[in-house]
Parts: sequence; structure tokens; C-alpha cells
Amino acid sequence: MNTGGLKARVLQRLNWGANTRLFLRGIFALAPFMLLSRVVAMGTHILAGRWLGPDQYGMASLTLATSKLWLLFISLGFLTASARVAALPAEKRTLAVSSLTWSALIWIGFGSLLLFVFHSPLTRKFKISPEVYFWSVLYAEAQFLYAVSSGLLAGLQKFKARGIFELTYSLIVLTLFSASFVFKPQISFALLLRAMSLGCALGALLCFYGIREFIRPVFSFSAIRDVWDYAGPYLMGWGCMVGAESLVTLIVSWNLSPHELGFYSAYQTAIFRPVLVASALIGIVLGPLSSIREKQKKIWKKFLSLSPLILLAAWILFSLSGCVVIKLMGNRYPLIFSWVLIFGGAAAFFFLSSFPGTILGFRDSKSAWLSSFSAVCGAILSAAIGFWAIPRFKIMGAALALAGLYAGSFIWNSLSSHRVISLDDS
Repeated sequence: MNTGGLKARVLQRLNWGANTRLFLRGIFALAPFMLLSRVVAMGTHILAGRWLGPDQYGMASLTLATSKLWLLFISLGFLTASARVAALPAEKRTLAVSSLTWSALIWIGFGSLLLFVFHSPLTRKFKISPEVYFWSVLYAEAQFLYAVSSGLLAGLQKFKARGIFELTYSLIVLTLFSASFVFKPQISFALLLRAMSLGCALGALLCFYGIREFIRPVFSFSAIRDVWDYAGPYLMGWGCMVGAESLVTLIVSWNLSPHELGFYSAYQTAIFRPVLVASALIGIVLGPLSSIREKQKKIWKKFLSLSPLILLAAWILFSLSGCVVIKLMGNRYPLIFSWVLIFGGAAAFFFLSSFPGTILGFRDSKSAWLSSFSAVCGAILSAAIGFWAIPRFKIMGAALALAGLYAGSFIWNSLSSHRVISLDDS
């Protein structure tokens, strides 16, 4: 059965606009693989929670949170620039992809050297052990390579290949983690980080293979201008957002017991892992479309009409899925509905904010700067809530800090996107 032709005929008969049809075709091509990938990834984390227990699973979560800080430093504007190759004329894409690939490889070597040189002061500053530091840096490096290579794949609108490689990467991680635990059953968070780091590295190789016809021994500084144009807004926007998420985890580790850190990590995984795949789908497909200014107004109007329904559905869906995952992790993790409700609300705002954030962030560098301030707004609110609420309300306080982060970011991006797109009519 020709499913591709069937999808095209269905979309045509529904009489939707070209933007909607293009968006949904990307979703059709990517979603099945991404959903399967996240199911596999969730399975890996469920097994990690059950096998490692709250103490070691909490250490794994702390390592992943710390790795995001190093990834922030390493990645600069590469991730946004990679997706924006869709906006380039076809004849310029080979030069752009080649230049981005070589510059990313050079930059990761330089960044890794700096992280090695300053490892002692950084471990003291963030109050983490040398083992946590080592695995966090290794995972950040592998994640950067995978993010750039998969971003280029999506930027070239090879959505099906992007989905296949994402699923393959998740299966590699699950296989490596399971094998490590079976053949070396030492209960340590390093088992999970080793599998995730190697899985990211192998996934990056697959993605680079998928764009091999665009990689040539050529380089142009003008072709990577987007990296520098978007470095500032990226560092301010995504950096503040990720930094605030990591800060919440660090505050939990500084104020609560390892066992409580494990509970927080389990809830964050159970409720936010599903929203990550949903937001990633929006960003991967909507990002390249949003880089074309003529399409933004219709996309924005569609979002405005559906946003209340999206928020309510997301809150219910992510809360229910979180309950299921917590139960699957085992009896060592208590199911507390007040925690689920606040974590679920935070996740719903996270998902909702991906729409205006993507539209604004991919419009142009000026709009990306404007979008970056949403993360500053959310991060300040989150840090204030976190430092005050976590010592007093513990895990409930951490959930409130995350809710403040995403709600603040959503409000800023929505108001900014509406104002900027409205100016196109003036």
C-alpha cells in the first residue's frame, strides 16, 4: 500500500493550506520514528531507575544536568545555524554544510581542551565530584556532535532519515546499558552515562553519513556567519533556559539528600521525557518552515486559535503519562499526585512555549535576540523560586521552580511573536 500517496491525497482533500500540508508531511515522516525512539529512551530510563535505585539514578540526573552547562559553552550558535540551511538556495547548501561540519569539529576540540584545563576549579564551583565532571564533559561532547549532525540532516529536510537515525541511537543506548548491567552488574550511574555517550557518538556518525554528499573539503567563513549571528541569542536564550533547569537540579543536590535527588530525577524524567519528544517534533519540522518569513503569519494565527486546547491537552497527557512511568520505575519511587500536577503543568507550558519560541527564534537574528530574553525572564523567576522554595518545600519547590521557568518563557515569547509578526502588516 502506498502510504505516502494516501497521506498526500488526505491532506489535499482536507483543503488545508500549503504550510499546514508541508508541516504535516514532515510530522508524518518523522513522528513514528521519533515516538518509537522516545519510547525506547524512556524504557532505558525506567530500567535505570529500577536497577540503579534513587541514589545512583539521582547522580545520573545530576551528571546530565551538569553536561548541559558544558554543552552550552561548546555549542554556541551551531544548533540554530544547522537547521537554517533550509533557508539557503540549493546551490549554496554544500558549502554551508561542509563549513559547519569542519568548524564544529575544530570547535569541539578547542572546547574540550579548555574543559580539561579548568576541571579542578569547575568541580569546586559546582560542588560535584571528579567522576560526575568526567562523564558530564564526555556526554556533552558526544551530544554536541549528534545535535549538529542531526540538525544539518533536518535542515536539509531529510526528516525520515532523521527519524530513523534517532530510533537507531536510542536502541544503541538501550542495548549498551542493558549489556553493561548484565555483564558488569556494578550499581553505578556511570553505566548509564557510558551508554548514552557512546550512543550519541555512533548516532552522530550515522547522521554525518546521511549528509555525506554535502560534505566536501571546502570551507567558507561567510557560510558560517549564522553561527556567530546566532551565538549571542543562543547563549542568552537557550543558555538561560538550560542553565536554569540545571540550576534547579544543582539546588536540589545542595539542599536535599541523594535519595530525594533521586525522587526529583524520577519525576523530571517521567513527566518531561515525553514533552521533549513533542517539543523536538515541533522544532524540527516548524523550525525550517519558520525561517521563511512569508509563512510565519499563517502559522502564528493557527497557533493562537489552538493554544488553549493545546495547553489543557498537554497538561492532562503529560501528567497521566508521568504517573504510568513512575509506577513502572518501581515501589522505591512514591507516586504523589500534588507533585504530578505541578510537574505536569510545567511540562505543558514547556510544550506550548515551543511554538512561539520556534517561530520567533528562526525568523531572523534580531527576532532570535528578542526570543532569547524569554529565557532570561523565565530563568530569573525560576532561580528566585528555586532558592526560596526548594529548601522549604523540597521536591514541590523544585517543581514550582520549573513551572515558573516555562510559564515565564511562554508569556514573553507569545507577546513578542505577536508584536513582531503584526509589524509585517504595517
